[in-house]
Formats: sequence, C-alpha cells, structure tokens
Amino acid sequence: MNNKTTQVLFEFFQARYNLTNFLIADYEEVAKGTFTFGHRQGSIPEFEEYFHALRYNNYTRSNKYWIGEYWQETHQCNLPKLGIPANFTKNCTGDENNAIYKEFAPVQLVINAVYALANALNSLQKHSCPNITGICSEMRPISTQLLLEYIKNTTFEDALSHSKASFNSRQEVEGNYTVYNYRYINGSYDYIPVGSWSAITNNTLTENLVLNESVVQSAHVNAVIPLFACRPTCGHGQIRVSHRPGSGPGCCWVCRTCAENEAVMNNTCQACVPGFTPGKNLSSCLKMDLIYINMDTPLAIVLAVFSVLGIITDFVFLTAFIVYRNHPLIKAS
Repeated sequence: MNNKTTQVLFEFFQARYNLTNFLIADYEEVAKGTFTFGHRQGSIPEFEEYFHALRYNNYTRSNKYWIGEYWQETHQCNLPKLGIPANFTKNCTGDENNAIYKEFAPVQLVINAVYALANALNSLQKHSCPNITGICSEMRPISTQLLLEYIKNTTFEDALSHSKASFNSRQEVEGNYTVYNYRYINGSYDYIPVGSWSAITNNTLTENLVLNESVVQSAHVNAVIPLFACRPTCGHGQIRVSHRPGSGPGCCWVCRTCAENEAVMNNTCQACVPGFTPGKNLSSCLKMDLIYINMDTPLAIVLAVFSVLGIITDFVFLTAFIVYRNHPLIKAS
C-alpha cells in the first residue's frame, strides 16, 4: 500500500463450512463488500433424499450419539435416554420432520474422501492379491505408508461435478470453490454467491475464475471493483512452481516448461517411458508409432535393387579371387 491508495479490497478464506456470521457479529458494516471462498456450492440429491427421510427412531445403527446430538440441537428438544445434557423445554418424539435440514458441511468432500480410500484399497488389493477376492495374507496387516502411496495415485469421480479428481504433486485435490460476497440484502447481511473458481474444467487444469460483477456489492456505493492478479497463466506444457522463499509473494507462482519428453500430469512434469511420447496437448503420454519402409514404395524398391547389385558384385569379385587365386597379383593382394 502507498499514500495513493484510495480503496482496499478485503478477501478472506472461509473459516467454517457453513459460512456462519458469528465470527463477524457486530462488525457487519465493516465486513460488507468482502469476498470469501467456500467449497463449491451444490447438493447431492441422493444424500438429501436420505437425510430428509431420516428419523431418530428409525436410525438403525447401535451408536446413536452423534445423530442424537444433532437431533437435539436441530429440533431444540431433549432426548432423555441419550445422556447428553440439553436445556430445552420439551422432549423429542424422535419422529420430528427432518426436512428443515440445511447442509452445514460440504458433503461431497466426505463422499470424495470415501471414494479416494475405497479406490486406493481396491488397487492395493488387486496388486497384492491377484485373482483373489477380498483381503489376502499379503495385506495383513495393511501398511499405512503403502496405502498412502496408493491414495496419492488414485483417481475418482467428484461426487458433485462428476469430473475426474486426483491428487497433484502436493498431494492435494485441485479445488473447486464458490465465490461469496458479504452484502446487505433484504434487511440483513448474508453471503451471496457471485462466482466460482475451478481448478479443473473437463478434466483439464484451467484455473478458471467466473465472477458476475453485476451482482457484486462493494463496501462503498458506486465504488469500482479493483482487478488484481499476482501470477501468469501457464500454457500447454507448463506447470506452476511456487516462488522460492523471499523471491516473490508466497501465494504466487511462476511457470516452468517441461522437457521435450515430459507430459503435464496433475501439475507435475512426468517423463514418458521409452516407446512413448507426449501427445499434442502435452497432458498425456502416447505410444509411438513404428516407422519402417514399406516394400511397395519407390524408395524401398531402389534400395533393394542397389542391395542386390551390391551382393552380385561381391559374388563376382569373390569368384574371381577364387578362380585366379594362384595369380601373382591375387597372391600379392
């Protein structure tokens, strides 16, 4: 910042999944106009259908502690047999309508975590127990370090976007976020979705920011929304490399071009194995086509003729050497 600064744009990351307002209680006017990122907005229809139909009384698992705690807090009632202290004025029936459920955590992340672990275990089982169903003796006990390596290399379908998800070189899944603008609307303050940021689009690393500026509310009336960026957009065959400590902003990066025999996979340069070469989009390794001379081509015919003539010539000279082997000149050579 310098003395010419006339406007400051505040940006902060979501500290809680449900974007609650208690962290900025009594400071709403100060926070107005700020931006925050939350995990991609959306719902899993199958999970919502299951959870809406859920009742405490029909919950079949033996351990009801967590659902009981949720039930008391959500429906503001007591479950005496649960053993969790609660100061509500009425007792729960256990059949309260759960349609008031509102997602307070990104369910897709939990589902993705299960998919990642399940796929890793499946790959580990296939490699450790070929042609065997279930866990074999080679997997007992399961090596946590080996399982971690399988998790790092697993690929699965994102539960929300249904796109391919995998871990990058930092063992992180590339993010997909909803951009929120904290604003005053309809008599109260709330987080309003105004855009999205996606690291991967159609299974390609794009880092695409979409912002609907027409609905963004700044802290000041008629204020111009400032534009800011701290890093270039990497092209094909390039990966992002963080700045070295002290050489630039910690949140920014530079682009590094991969070698000719390397393809970009999960933001890392991976060398293609012998017999393979990077594809046109430099995002995968493709098997090289064998190139050889076809005997039907003019070049092959010409080479064949010259080869035959060469062999005949060799035989002629060999025959001459044998026939005239006693000639002084032949003996001298």
